[in-house]
Amino acid sequence: MKERPFLKLENKKRYAKQIRKTDCGLTAIANTMKWAGSNISYKSFYNMFKSKCDTTYGIDPETMTTILSQINSLELKKVLAAGFSLKQINKHLDNDGAVIIRYFHNQKLQGHYALCVGRTKHSYKMVNDSAKKTVRYVPAKTLHNKITRQSFGLGCIYFSLLWFMGKKKDAM
Repeated sequence: MKERPFLKLENKKRYAKQIRKTDCGLTAIANTMKWAGSNISYKSFYNMFKSKCDTTYGIDPETMTTILSQINSLELKKVLAAGFSLKQINKHLDNDGAVIIRYFHNQKLQGHYALCVGRTKHSYKMVNDSAKKTVRYVPAKTLHNKITRQSFGLGCIYFSLLWFMGKKKDAM
């Protein structure tokens, strides 16, 4: 599969870089808005939503879902917790969607939110997936490992979560 033309257009977007360790959730939402065509500054966005975030642990999944459902330019298509595959992500990306992914580092309860905005045959275009680069391509196997990883703690098993996002037609 050749790289689709919209991926080249995506390269012109200036995605926000995460500033503080616990801001990955807000950064993912801000970058999803940028993906959908908003030109809001990260500082403005951060000031609007920082009160909804725990400054110690970041944003929880329920708050993430609430904020995403309130943004006019975005359509929250579905949220999946466990039991998903790269095929579902591929299908959504191929239909001009984006996916916010919350996964866990190692076996610790340190989660991270990143945004997936496109793909090639063997890799995925991720935003805020790395501390070193705002945008990078991640091999399919690496993404698969991230979304299927589980974390154990406090008597619970924590799974990755996916938010399938679309652009609202009437907001554009």
